[in-house]
Amino acid sequence: MTMCEIKLLGVVFRDTATKDKPYLISYSWDKNYHTGFSTRSAMLFDKRSQARKWCAERMDYPKRSFRVVRVVQRVEIVNE
Repeated sequence: MTMCEIKLLGVVFRDTATKDKPYLISYSWDKNYHTGFSTRSAMLFDKRSQARKWCAERMDYPKRSFRVVRVVQRVEIVNE
């Protein structure tokens, strides 16, 4: 069994109106993104510029904030 770590970027969402805890957003947030991934999978980006662009396109949400964060995805190779 081999493990590897991939350094990526994610986006954290916080609704300041409800004071809910911030959480890492998933693909269900992006209606234009069609993939074989589960909509519950975290939306991850290779480049900070990609993540910032995604956030900038959603800045019209009042009392909500998006923040780019570094994340590490751990992948386990099961069949070698």
